[in-house]
Amino acid sequence: VTGIRIYDKYEVSLPKLGIVPMLDEETGETVLVNTNSSKVRTAYKAHYLQHVDYFENVFTRSGSGTIHMQVEDSYVKKLLGYFKRRGAKR
Repeated sequence: VTGIRIYDKYEVSLPKLGIVPMLDEETGETVLVNTNSSKVRTAYKAHYLQHVDYFENVFTRSGSGTIHMQVEDSYVKKLLGYFKRRGAKR
C-alpha cells in the first residue's frame, strides 16, 4: 500500500484575494474569510501542515510509503521515481 497525496498549490498557501465566501463542508454554512489577514493565512498554513503530517504518520506507522504530487505533476514520473527509490532500498 502506498499513500498518494495529490494537492493544488492553493491548498499549500492561501492566496490574498480579500474577503471570500467559503463553504464549511461539515455544517453547510457559508462563512466570509478575509484572505488578506496574516492571522488567517498563518492559521490556514498551520492546518495544512497538520494535515500533511497526519497523512505521513498514518502511512509511515503502517510501514507504507507516500507520494506527494501537485495536480499538474506527471503521475507517471512520480510513480516511476518512487518505485525506483523503493527498489534501491531493498
